[in-house]
Amino acid sequence: MLALEHSLKTLYMGSNPLSCCSNLDFLHMVQNSAVVVPDIETVTCVHEEYSEPVNIEKVTQEMCRTSGVQNYVIAVVVMGLVAAIVSLLLVKCCKSRKPKHIRSFNA
Repeated sequence: MLALEHSLKTLYMGSNPLSCCSNLDFLHMVQNSAVVVPDIETVTCVHEEYSEPVNIEKVTQEMCRTSGVQNYVIAVVVMGLVAAIVSLLLVKCCKSRKPKHIRSFNA
């Protein structure tokens, strides 16, 4: 878009399914560009934390950072749980392999 900014005067973006965070750089260029987007008030993008589409003029970098941090935290918690379960299974397996002492009485 930056390369076309000098020759491109009008850009219609309606009916284009966009992901808010995947296209963040492009949306930022549209917001700050000299290119006229006549249908910008109706152009929306999909954000995983919102049930309704978001107008592209209202998308900020902070909106996308929070979803990335939450995904990271969820991944760390899941990995921790998996590691704990595997450790418990290993401990249980090692304890069951110890030789059992057989008590015998000699008369």
